[in-house]
Amino acid sequence: MESADLVATLCGGVPLALAIAGHRLTGPTTWSLRHLAEQLSDERERLDVLATGDVQVRTAFELSYRLLAPESAMLFRRLALIHGPDTSVALAAVAADMPPDDTETLLEELVDASLLRPDVPGRYSFHDLIRDYARERLHSEEPDLEKHRLRTRDWLLSTAMQAASAFLPDDKGASDLASADRWLSDELANWRGAFREAVGDGAYERVLALARSMHWYSDHRATGDLWLEVYTAGVRAAGELGELEQQAQQLNFVCWVYVARHTHIPLAMRWHQEALRVAEECGSLAETAWAHYYRSAIETRLGDHAAGVTHARRATDLFREAGQPMNVVLALSYTGVLLQRLGRFADAVETHRACVAEERALRGIQRGVALENAAQLLLRLSDALVAAEEHEEALSVIAEAEELVGQGAANLLSMARHTRSRTLLAAGSPRRANS
Repeated sequence: MESADLVATLCGGVPLALAIAGHRLTGPTTWSLRHLAEQLSDERERLDVLATGDVQVRTAFELSYRLLAPESAMLFRRLALIHGPDTSVALAAVAADMPPDDTETLLEELVDASLLRPDVPGRYSFHDLIRDYARERLHSEEPDLEKHRLRTRDWLLSTAMQAASAFLPDDKGASDLASADRWLSDELANWRGAFREAVGDGAYERVLALARSMHWYSDHRATGDLWLEVYTAGVRAAGELGELEQQAQQLNFVCWVYVARHTHIPLAMRWHQEALRVAEECGSLAETAWAHYYRSAIETRLGDHAAGVTHARRATDLFREAGQPMNVVLALSYTGVLLQRLGRFADAVETHRACVAEERALRGIQRGVALENAAQLLLRLSDALVAAEEHEEALSVIAEAEELVGQGAANLLSMARHTRSRTLLAAGSPRRANS
């Protein structure tokens, strides 16, 4: 049944395609469902498979295509430069090299010709069979194919990098985080396809730039498989460019994927060891610090929080030596978390207090430090204070966190309220906890 469903899907409900597929299954040279599904899965051969004698799916598309005005036909072809299942007007305009308003008019003409379908407002998609035909026309009729391909590829990569910058923890990224997030999600298949093109092209500088830009975004979104692909390509690109420090960074990112997304600790340890080796070889204090930071996460995954504390403290010292105060804050905070897991509540409180003090000092001299990050650090301190039974100070710290967040960051507000309730219950004030 899986093969039958796949054949039906690949034929897209096109009656002629289904009829030809049926002929392949029942004709003189009978194919099995599995073989037919395999043949149709090859986008380069699909239209040839859906042809028998004088009857071809390609012919039906040909009739519609030849009736298009020249500009509409050009847009139809160039949409095949886009890898994903759908496109925005803005991306279609880049592929076509024409203004967005004109592009949208032509997209609607392609919808009217049944060569394109409208999806959600502002996005359009091909059926796979029509995409295959558009790709054939692209390769046979575009004299400047490489120019158009590279323009589309590079625009996708540059726009993805700009959108990913919105996730930097210092608020120096895009002004509209929601818009950046939406673009990266909507265009994921398209920018990922452009990235794969760059890898295939050996465009190592662009590959590395994209991989580096995704660090903070990858903390929040998408799957481990995507980031494994991006960061392993980044490792190779940095190696090809002879950029050892950048190679150590990408190795650290791959280690992070195996720790945080795939939870494959043996592989995480293997990539960590290579990252640490390269970082120490090139003398990078920052990447050596990150290697120890990720090693602390590996150790705590293994249940050895004491070893995790040792590596987190080493990361803190190295970040300080490297002159990276925000990362000092990050490593201190994680150290406090691990101390709390060890039941060393007084040490955890002391470490979180030091962390908050460092962040406050940094906020006083460095513009653009995210207040939500500061609030999260305060909530970690308050949690440690509750564990240490210092309830009044915990309540004061929670109030400060709420003031920083204001009416934004609903998740942090929820955390603050939950922590206050726990604190009041622990302090013997259940009535206030429920108010």
